[in-house]
Amino acid sequence: MIAVNSFSKSYCMTGWRLGWLVSRPDLIRKATQLNEFVVSHAPSMAQKAGEIALRDGEAELKTMVERLKKNRDFVREALRQMPGVTVPQAEWAFYLFPKIEGLQDSFEFCRQLLLRKKVGLAPGVAFGEGGEGSVRICYAADRSVLEPAVERLDSFLGST
Repeated sequence: MIAVNSFSKSYCMTGWRLGWLVSRPDLIRKATQLNEFVVSHAPSMAQKAGEIALRDGEAELKTMVERLKKNRDFVREALRQMPGVTVPQAEWAFYLFPKIEGLQDSFEFCRQLLLRKKVGLAPGVAFGEGGEGSVRICYAADRSVLEPAVERLDSFLGST
């Protein structure tokens, strides 16, 4: 068995490229040999942050997860109230990927939303052809950011 994970999402260390692997000693040696020619090591600062996150971060992690669940529920419910928006159930990420009825160019939709309402979403097409017609919404922001963003999105949908 091999278990691999990263600190990116769970400990808010995106971009730090720090992860961990647990397995049998022989597989660890082989993985170390493979990694040796790709990256010499993660920066010392990131390694120390990962160590502290594993040692002391559990309470903060639980607080963050509760906040994210509340944000998810708020944004999901707000989206479900918007005509023509279908929101799939999301459990283990801090993104929602709603489908917008009649949307054929998610890139242009997001561009116009940003220009006109100052709300940044990711176009669904950025995640492959199957994502067209949807947008990706990150609900990890503070509620003081999410509430006006959802109102602006609703207003934008009403005007398009």
